[in-house]
Parts: sequence; structure tokens; C-alpha cells
Amino acid sequence: MLISEIREKEIAYSDDVCAYNLIDSLCIPFNDISQPVELFKNSSKNRHSEILNQRHTNGKIAEIVPMQQFIEADFFLFLLSESKTRDDSDSYWHGWSLFYMEKTPKYLLEAKKVDFAKQLLSPLGLETIEELRDLISHAKTRLEQIWSNPSMASPYLPLRNFQPEDIGSI
Repeated sequence: MLISEIREKEIAYSDDVCAYNLIDSLCIPFNDISQPVELFKNSSKNRHSEILNQRHTNGKIAEIVPMQQFIEADFFLFLLSESKTRDDSDSYWHGWSLFYMEKTPKYLLEAKKVDFAKQLLSPLGLETIEELRDLISHAKTRLEQIWSNPSMASPYLPLRNFQPEDIGSI
């Protein structure tokens, strides 16, 4: 699973969300890694998403990390960000690929099983399954706020059929 591979890298974060120590003397806030790219500021709102989708559906990058796998890892980082900030600030993991998220990540579906749900707690800095349910509920609302588009007939709701209360129910 890509998420466990990411977690094994020598890139660590602290509880205060600041600290991807990429270079010994450089510490950048976790959420800053996903901030909008200045080159795209005059492009469509979804340009960053479009480029990620192109790269992870075609060519060599797609062979290594297919788009669905990338989306699931990106959503995990979004959850991690939300578990640390838990406010409506602009400081959040943007999760650019989430614009293309059409289905619930596999690990959330698996989290209906108590044993699997418990495995998600520590990586997300949570202690209980109830906290995980609350986080997913909060994340659903945040995604609606972030990605909804008034010009579209229906808002972007990739988790619309997922019920957080099902986590840990089996």
C-alpha cells in the first residue's frame, strides 16, 4: 500500500504539524507542501489536478503509481492534515488529486472492520474509533466546502455514499 510506503520514508512530522525535515536545516510546515503553484494562478482552478491526473493515468508514472492509488494516498494526507488542524483555516492539505476521486478509498471501506480501523488510528494521530468516525465526518464536510462549485448542478461529493458510523462496525 502506498500509504505505508510513504510513512516508512525518513520524512517525519511532529504533532504540531510543522516539520518535514527534507534537509537538516530546512523545516517547512506539512500543509505548505500542497499549496497552490504560483505558475497556475492564471490557469483554470483545477489545473494542478488536471496535470496530476494526466501524469498518473498515462505514461511511466502511471505504471508506478496509478491515479487511484495516488488519490487514496492524497486523501490520507488530507485526513492527516485535518486531524492536526481541525479548523476552517486555509492551512490544509489541498489534495489536488481529490478532484478526481470518484469512489471511497479502499482503506475506508476496510475500516468497517474493527481490526483494520484500529490500524488507521496511530498513523492519523487518533486514539479511538469514535475519533476516526468524527474525523471522516469532518473531512466529508470540508471536501464539500473546498471543492463544491456553484456552477455545477451537483456539488463534488466523493464520499456521499460512505457512512462514517460504519467504521469499526464489523
